[in-house]
Amino acid sequence: MIWKAAGGVKAGSGVWTLGSARPGRDVTFPSILLEMRSHQWITRRSLALHEAVAAKLVQDPGLLDLARANLRRWLRDRPIAALREWQDLLETASLQDVIAILRSPDETGVRLRQSSPFAGALTPAERQRILDAYEARRA
Repeated sequence: MIWKAAGGVKAGSGVWTLGSARPGRDVTFPSILLEMRSHQWITRRSLALHEAVAAKLVQDPGLLDLARANLRRWLRDRPIAALREWQDLLETASLQDVIAILRSPDETGVRLRQSSPFAGALTPAERQRILDAYEARRA
């Protein structure tokens, strides 16, 4: 199996085909799908973003109030279990425990970061620096 441009189309601008040894069994995909990031890459990027949030929390524990306000607003519109779990954590866990969760590479940390209430904790410039660093690693 090899990837080849379908109909002579350049990479990134059309359709790619996963060729097989059997005629008529090729599978085509839009090139955008080939540019998708792996789950591992996304998880590492999320960890880097939340490491920056954790560092800010050490300096400014008041950022917990931002997360609580986000949760209150989000739970009004969409009371899903993941958000309720964060709400429980922020009501019962110590600052150090919250920071540990944000920095944790384990399954619980990965799962909780997927519904993180810390939107707005990083400035746009802080967030963009991390995103740019991860795009550079991908290239």
